[in-house]
Amino acid sequence: MPGSAVAEPARVPPWELRYPGRMAFELARLEERGARPIIDQGLLAEGVLALDLVWPVGGNEVALRAIYPDGFLRLRPIVSLAGDPSSFPERH
Repeated sequence: MPGSAVAEPARVPPWELRYPGRMAFELARLEERGARPIIDQGLLAEGVLALDLVWPVGGNEVALRAIYPDGFLRLRPIVSLAGDPSSFPERH
């Protein structure tokens, strides 16, 4: 389902197979912190978890893109600013 924060069981990144339940854990923690993650279903079909999300920063919101590498848990997600550059915070 496009735009869903829940993945179909057969479509998961390799690290989810090594650490079952970790993807749901990561998504839940993001949602608890006010981010609204949306899974890129096209990349998930290729075994890559990529999220578009909105992160609260100082009373504002910043659009981000997070890509979880195959070596996740040993390697951090790659996070970059997304969207209109005029919406980027002065210090990020």
